[in-house]
Amino acid sequence: TVYANASIFVFPSIYEGFGLPPLEAMLNNCPVLVSNANSLPEVCADAAIYFNPLDEVDISNKITKVLTNKLLMTELKIKGKERIKLFDWEKSANKHIELFNQVII
Repeated sequence: TVYANASIFVFPSIYEGFGLPPLEAMLNNCPVLVSNANSLPEVCADAAIYFNPLDEVDISNKITKVLTNKLLMTELKIKGKERIKLFDWEKSANKHIELFNQVII
């Protein structure tokens, strides 16, 4: 996958309903950097590095921080693997189907 071949995953979302892409990156052992907007801190908890999505300097500094610190990269991978265990993909898919059915009917 793209995530598995990436050095890091950067998600500068200004608005996010839930945040599946960062979880997919964690599932694929990719260190995650995300914006501090909306639901992302709740979804990613301590398994990600956060930045202000409207501040290019903050984003750049956080990317540099992770790419130049192998220990931090390893720590994020480990925390990501632990964090992803809290989410059940089948349960999530079923809840999405329920929601779609409610909207359609």
